Amino acid sequence: TPVQFDPQALHQSIDKVMSYQPEWLYYTHYSSLQPSSRNIAGLHEQIDDFIAITQQVAESIGDDLESSASKFNDELGEEIFNYLVRRARNELSTVSDSLITHWTRMDAMLNAQGLAYWWNFRRKS
Repeated sequence: TPVQFDPQALHQSIDKVMSYQPEWLYYTHYSSLQPSSRNIAGLHEQIDDFIAITQQVAESIGDDLESSASKFNDELGEEIFNYLVRRARNELSTVSDSLITHWTRMDAMLNAQGLAYWWNFRRKS
């Protein structure tokens, strides 16, 4: 999640790209994918789920997110990681848990940092 994360714009971008009916999508450093209605719906769902997870973690920490920034990032990272592992297990049944864990841990932490920044920026605006 980049720090300039804008969920509505991201949903619109996905829809715009799909309006061209591409045969392939090329994700940044994640190879390529032949798009289907199922995996595009999954992208939209994941955006909304990331927002909901961020809100839940923020609410559990309370109003003092500024002084709890590290705690917010850590807890959000764990929740995003758990979410990604569950999702991968459901969608990639042939991939081992150890490989799923290996490939999602760092991505979850990076996404948490971007989401935490977005959440705090959004609150201040």
